[in-house]
Amino acid sequence: MNLVVAFALLSAVFWISVALLGSASVEPGAWWVLYGVCTALSMLAVRCQACKLAPVEWLYLAACSALLAAGFFGANVALDALHGADRLKANVADALGGLELWFVLFPGLTSSALACAAAALVAPYRRRDPQPP
Repeated sequence: MNLVVAFALLSAVFWISVALLGSASVEPGAWWVLYGVCTALSMLAVRCQACKLAPVEWLYLAACSALLAAGFFGANVALDALHGADRLKANVADALGGLELWFVLFPGLTSSALACAAAALVAPYRRRDPQPP
């Protein structure tokens, strides 16, 4: 049950965030690859015993990743304002299909952390098979 809840929330948050961001510079294939990686990592984190964190800790990770994404985006906008949009910079995003670091952090890591928080909330309430006497 917790995998279903995590997958549903991950899908909803990720694709709604992508639709709201509306970045035309990112190729659709790059979004799908990022979604696949985030789904695999989330499902692994839900199933792994070493990754069992409290829901509050997952929400803290989601908030930190969203704030870091906002910080990196703001720094890029500030550098563009100071030095012009044609400034000399590394073209790492072109090799990744247009994915900048803040896109990996905000829809990616944030949606994965929210999905793991939902799975951690549901985990204590999952149905257990009765034990034979």
